[in-house]
Amino acid sequence: MNNQLSAVFICDRGYVMQTAVAIRSLLDSSAESVPEVFVVSYGLEPEQEKELLSLSREGASVRLLRGDGCFSEDSFSVQESRYRVATKAALLKFYLPALLPDLDRVLYLDGDIIVRRDLSPLAEIELGGRLAAVVRDLPQVFYEKQLLGESRDYFNSGVMLLNLRQMRAEGLTERLVEMKKACPDDKLMDQNVLNRAMVGRVLQLPMIYNVCYANLRRRWRREGMARQINEAYGTDFRSLRQIREAAAIIHYSSGEKPWKYFDIPAGDEWTRVYRQDPKAASLRRKSWQLREKSQKIKAVLGRH
Repeated sequence: MNNQLSAVFICDRGYVMQTAVAIRSLLDSSAESVPEVFVVSYGLEPEQEKELLSLSREGASVRLLRGDGCFSEDSFSVQESRYRVATKAALLKFYLPALLPDLDRVLYLDGDIIVRRDLSPLAEIELGGRLAAVVRDLPQVFYEKQLLGESRDYFNSGVMLLNLRQMRAEGLTERLVEMKKACPDDKLMDQNVLNRAMVGRVLQLPMIYNVCYANLRRRWRREGMARQINEAYGTDFRSLRQIREAAAIIHYSSGEKPWKYFDIPAGDEWTRVYRQDPKAASLRRKSWQLREKSQKIKAVLGRH
């Protein structure tokens, strides 16, 4: 296999700035190994589309695919919840085999990530009949009770090397759509459905390709946590610093978003990429640590 691959993002109106930062970090780190980036748009304004297309550079193109026609607003009955972590645009992941008909495989990336290292090793991975290469979901490593059955292979859908050819051959899009319609209360929008449909058919990637660093730091000092992480991912990390330095992709998957808070773990790296854009506006950000302290005080007062 060659050492190049294509990448794809999904973007709606509320995630243009974040997706632009993610694409910029990807091209800064991996322009030679990822010379082609697709953005599947959902409800974007023309100026927003133009902003994303302007990220193209010599040897690395950014192309737009409109996903609005894949499903209508009422195609999926999604129950509202304050715990919801994604919009309906995330369901466009199901339609990537049809949206990218000329590709056999693609690297899907969420918009709340930054790429820190060259991703060419991913291009060398043989998928065979597997549907995807993924990274175990960090919260499921922490919890004794698993979201789906007893398998510890539950993965995070924010970084996936997708075998589009195999997905098309098996009609996976139709199965994913049917499964989603049967689970309208799914708070994770797409992730549980993808895990159900792909169970036993994924290759686990090294942890460095999807490091949910804020989640990790929040729990690192718990008794036996380092051992638990190393056992789950087959690693030998002795410190959080080692994990951060090794990370190829940092994923801001929790509520600790660096565009909302100025003091979250590894948020400085996202901010540095954001500020590379000379047109970047000043961010009005709050303190995550202050928010956490305030919530703890309210919880204590509420018990008295």
